[in-house]
Amino acid sequence: MTDDNRRGLPAPPPLGAAALPPGTYAGQVVLVTGGGTGLGKAIAAEFARLGADLVIASRRAEQLKAAREELAAVPGAGRVTAAVCDIRDPERVAEVFDAAQAALGLPDVLVNNAAANFPSPAEDLSPNAWRGGHHADRHVVHDP
Repeated sequence: MTDDNRRGLPAPPPLGAAALPPGTYAGQVVLVTGGGTGLGKAIAAEFARLGADLVIASRRAEQLKAAREELAAVPGAGRVTAAVCDIRDPERVAEVFDAAQAALGLPDVLVNNAAANFPSPAEDLSPNAWRGGHHADRHVVHDP
């Protein structure tokens, strides 16, 4: 018996197993900021596997195009669209939501993954740089 089982927790799933059944997010729209690369793209890929329609947003059009094509090819994926967006521009963020609603419907899930990266020792970052790099990628909003 593992320590987790003694605490009343279920055993973890086998390595590589999905946590949710296919189709869990079918018919739902998920918007992922920073969805063109890295963790954001991986998060978007998991929502795609679960059947979601996706809007991925990122600052670089060329990365978005490649990510959109990859995500559209994920088995089980719904529709996938992409929008160039710098989350520091509130007007552009509003435009992305408007475009998402027009193309797929108002997002049911928002994953705020985008962040600014500053290759610098933490002690050299200004408070604003710290907030930009570490606050923006800590929130997921889901409206059931």
